[in-house]
Amino acid sequence: MNKKYSFNKISLLFFIFTWILTYKLIYPNQKLYASSKTILINEVLYDPQGSDSGYEWIELLNIGTDSVDLEGWSIEVAGSEFKPQAVLPSFIIEPNEIIVIGESNVTEADIQISSLSLQNGGSTTDGVRLLDNNSVVIDTLLYDDPNTNNLVDDKSTIATSFAPDAKSGNSLVRTSSNDTDNCNHDFLETSILTPGYKNLIIPEARIETTVPTYINQQITIDGNMSSDPDGQIIKWIWTINTDNSTQNFYEPTINVKLYQEQEVEIVLKVIDNDNLSSQTSTTIEIIEDPDNPIIQTISDIKDLDLKSDVTIQGQITTPTASIYKDEIYIQDNTGGIRIKTNDLKFEYKHNYIVKGFLDTKSGEARINAQETIPKGQEIQIESVKIDLPSDMSQYIGSLITIEGKINSSRGDYLYIKNDEDSNINIYFSKLLHFTKPKDAKNKSYQISGIISSYGKDENDNLKLRLMPRLQSDIVPLSSLGKTGQNLTSKIVFSVISSLFLVYINTIDSKKKFSEIWTLKPYFDKLPTKTKIITKT
Repeated sequence: MNKKYSFNKISLLFFIFTWILTYKLIYPNQKLYASSKTILINEVLYDPQGSDSGYEWIELLNIGTDSVDLEGWSIEVAGSEFKPQAVLPSFIIEPNEIIVIGESNVTEADIQISSLSLQNGGSTTDGVRLLDNNSVVIDTLLYDDPNTNNLVDDKSTIATSFAPDAKSGNSLVRTSSNDTDNCNHDFLETSILTPGYKNLIIPEARIETTVPTYINQQITIDGNMSSDPDGQIIKWIWTINTDNSTQNFYEPTINVKLYQEQEVEIVLKVIDNDNLSSQTSTTIEIIEDPDNPIIQTISDIKDLDLKSDVTIQGQITTPTASIYKDEIYIQDNTGGIRIKTNDLKFEYKHNYIVKGFLDTKSGEARINAQETIPKGQEIQIESVKIDLPSDMSQYIGSLITIEGKINSSRGDYLYIKNDEDSNINIYFSKLLHFTKPKDAKNKSYQISGIISSYGKDENDNLKLRLMPRLQSDIVPLSSLGKTGQNLTSKIVFSVISSLFLVYINTIDSKKKFSEIWTLKPYFDKLPTKTKIITKT
């Protein structure tokens, strides 16, 4: 048994020796190494900064598990067509090894070649390819386009995918060891040259944002489309530059809200696992959502600069053309303001969003309306009862109600005494469908209307007037039973108060509180003062 086994073993060794000897006699120049398809073009510098001559190089990578001898291999260069440029000497490239084939001034070169004469791209496709010692095409790099000269790829078909044309001083690097024979996918441009070493590929930062970008609504800013071909991104650094501040964030995707119309610069810096980084930026315009505009209060917009864009919402408090021909008034919960309608349609008592810009008329703030959005009956505005005397300037544009006795009547005006030095002017516009009351002097009225300015006096103070809008804005107080009621209430209260003060001063302190409570039912029965509210 042992003899048979020894004989078979000797026979097998003899067969292997004979096969090797025969192979060498038939193919004397063929090296016994692994498949040459494992050798790839890894990086190419075809347009060095400054002079090209003497500084061009090609980097090769062995992605296989066996050594390969490059003796007899060749490099071909293409402009209009591929032509032989250099034949390589014997050189063993080990598994996972990177070697450099370079011209005379390339200090990192493992194999020096007098001239590579690589083409610089610029108008049509150029290329470089590696052939083994049997003239089989092993790997091809094609860059720039269009391919007007019909250069072919590894499969000998006219190429349709190309690496970018690297600018002077940059190289083209392979993005991974998975060769797809698609130059656009397999190669990219880099400014980090690594002859003889692992390619260091700068990650690409990319920004995507939700569109449209509206005020006061969440905006998603996404950096997940950023990529690192030879590793992974480990840091995202966002900088959001607004008109008023700078904010930083550190996640792949961020959500922000911005509160005014403006252009916003967004900067993204990404850092990969090789500590390489890249940065990109974009500018987005924050605009108002046309379906959900940002509403400002009327009291706030009055403090803005003239020509400022404004958007308010309120109730129309004057019928169209009841006071002024092409102007009306609108009011929210903070006050009222004049509107120049510019032929836009408004309905009395209805609510609107009004967009326009701020200007003035007769010293009074006014909105020059550019757009309206009807909002139905959402806001109900009531007039404010003002006790006299009172400073009317704080109510400019607003609907108010006053009570008083008319002390004079002239032209389109009635006058109510406000204090010792001034009157409240009540103006009846010629556009009204009613006239001012006749024989109104010395009669008391409840009057509602809009406080408006009609110029300035010699001291540069606004001249104000109260403008009724409807017949129902003028109500004699006698018809309300108000005057008699108030007088009776005042007399009764005065008498009882006097009696009460006399009484509590005649009793000792121990009895005061118990006696006071015996009068409480009488006070509960006294009429209370009623605040008069006139609804629009």
